Amino acid sequence: MLYRTELHGTARIKHSTCWLNIVAALTFSNMVERVSTPLDLTYMALADPTRRAILQRLRSAEARVTEIAEPLPMSLAAVSKHIVVLERAGLVRREVRGRDHYLSADPQPLTEAEKWISDYTGFWERRADALADHLEQHLHEGPTP
Repeated sequence: MLYRTELHGTARIKHSTCWLNIVAALTFSNMVERVSTPLDLTYMALADPTRRAILQRLRSAEARVTEIAEPLPMSLAAVSKHIVVLERAGLVRREVRGRDHYLSADPQPLTEAEKWISDYTGFWERRADALADHLEQHLHEGPTP
């Protein structure tokens, strides 16, 4: 959007930064929404405390969506959006019985996430061990002249 202003008798044109804000928001939105691998979907689902609370509730037994939403400090619509994220990640299964929607936890996607963490844990443990060996070796050699 352009603005015309008069400054000391001369017309100046100011450019609004509105479009820059819109482009920045769209770019950020595209970056966030381009999650596609199962591992990415799993970690994205687990990143939110509300979704972790829903999974915790479903560990013991299946439950209706309204039962899950009841103790949470948000609307049923907001809880439903969280449930959709969990469903996309494969962490939750929905079964419709009449008018009720029952949810149950599916831990299978967590297996890949656990494997990824385990692989990197081993990697960093080996690196830490190598550093400890290096420091130990230099400690016994004493300071270099």
